[in-house]
Amino acid sequence: MPMPRDIGVIDLMLAVPGDDSSHFYEWIKPMLMDKQSHEMFKMPAQYMFKDIPDSGVQEDYIAYTLAQMDKHGIERAMIGVGKFGDLQAEALRRHPERFFGCYEANPNNGMDEVRTIVAMYEEFGIKAVTASPAMVTMVRTSSIPLLGLAS
Repeated sequence: MPMPRDIGVIDLMLAVPGDDSSHFYEWIKPMLMDKQSHEMFKMPAQYMFKDIPDSGVQEDYIAYTLAQMDKHGIERAMIGVGKFGDLQAEALRRHPERFFGCYEANPNNGMDEVRTIVAMYEEFGIKAVTASPAMVTMVRTSSIPLLGLAS
């Protein structure tokens, strides 16, 4: 059976590039445990993703991203919002019909992180909360409630 051509792709791991994306992975650096991720790679998962694309300098990175999405049949894309995500937030505000938000949570932050998740939902209507267990060193504590919004 051939690939249907009338169904748009939904990309669940997209980022809008920018002039300087060196800060893009800053949020993740404290969670990286291997030497290579800190010293050799441009991005934390570079060992999995070969030939990371270079978007070059663009006048409008959001328009560039939309053009690339159209070129590759991507109807909608999940993009991360939160700290270091100004361009992603702008894309989400300008094109909510093409982008939907996601927040990468650090469970070690306990109820403060739950409050951040609520704030991300209220501001951006996020559709997902993700956490990468391979990049999070869990801190076990009985003082952090797991469910509900504590004051």
